[in-house]
Amino acid sequence: MTKKRICVLGSNSGRNAGDAAILSSIIDNFSAIDGDLVFEVPTTHCDYVKKAFPGKNVRPVSIMPWTGSVRLLGLSTMASILRSDVVLITDGIIFDIKLFNPAFNFLILLAFLVPFARLFGKKVVCFCVGVGPLDTRAGRKLARMVCSLSEVVMVREESSAALVREIGVREELIEIYADAAFVNIPAPPQRADEILGHHGIGHGEKVIGVNVNSYIDLWLRRSERLDRATFTSEFARALDTVIESLGTRVVFVITQVMDRTIADEMLAAMKHGEQVPVISNEQYDNREIMAVMGKLELFVGMRLHSLILASAMSAPVLGLAYAPKVRHFMKMLGTEDRIFELDTTTGEALSEAIISSWEGREENLASVGPVMEEVKKRAHAAYRDACDRYLS
Repeated sequence: MTKKRICVLGSNSGRNAGDAAILSSIIDNFSAIDGDLVFEVPTTHCDYVKKAFPGKNVRPVSIMPWTGSVRLLGLSTMASILRSDVVLITDGIIFDIKLFNPAFNFLILLAFLVPFARLFGKKVVCFCVGVGPLDTRAGRKLARMVCSLSEVVMVREESSAALVREIGVREELIEIYADAAFVNIPAPPQRADEILGHHGIGHGEKVIGVNVNSYIDLWLRRSERLDRATFTSEFARALDTVIESLGTRVVFVITQVMDRTIADEMLAAMKHGEQVPVISNEQYDNREIMAVMGKLELFVGMRLHSLILASAMSAPVLGLAYAPKVRHFMKMLGTEDRIFELDTTTGEALSEAIISSWEGREENLASVGPVMEEVKKRAHAAYRDACDRYLS
């Protein structure tokens, strides 16, 4: 019997722990249902894929320029699609920011790949995707085409479903599940202890994790009050106040390699910066990052998937709303009171928000627990439904 093959289209470079968690979740959870599945992963970093999934039926597909590729669009991806039974569109790659820049935007590439897949009778599944922003006429038209040519559009939250409806995709194609990263499998707790110990944090110490995002510059362009230097100094002042007021440890958790620069700037601006270790996905994989998050008393995050991974590990979260998707996520958790609007960033306002979240962390966990249980059920259901319908 021929093994079923899945071509996984997403941001699979390994540079972003959130994207890596989605890929890990897809491979581990589908494999748990059907151990004979074979995964083809178009990627710019084949070594990352080989190292991340030893012993698994995972085949990296190089999409470097010398393979005739412009990111996902190229001969190697097209050949992978032809070998596969199902093409999965994953993550949050259906958006129209810099739409006509194929070095940045995925939607313009999907607009070619999805019709190609359907031409050759391949099933295309939008799997636990986030959709948006779609602010341009061309972007909305291309997104409607990509979604309408799919067997199903399995979205990760209601806001994506609403946008897909708005652009004219048929209602019967839209189903709401949850982000695949919620059911990624973390490293064992003892590995988290080893990592924290390596960075000078002893067993039982109270720790607050902080995640910042290099895209802050894009947000700051919309602010009339803040620039990068002011934001960095105010954020640093807030963290110094938290350390002095609560007597806790603070650790920066980097989930995207490009964010290290802004984190280093904040550390340099802090009085207590030398006491703050950096745990980065440059050094640790997504499973290890998740395990560390499971040891935190509070997580203050900007990147959406940093908040998702922390919540999945039962860490109370304070969402720093640099983009609408962060607000949507926090509202889904029922924690609108744990959203910090960056327009209000001063050292005093941010430190007060962190301290308030710290003091209410047990109440937060009690309220979020049932929500998270339901979210994880929906994520697991996505795997079962996709297997039953398209891989049986």
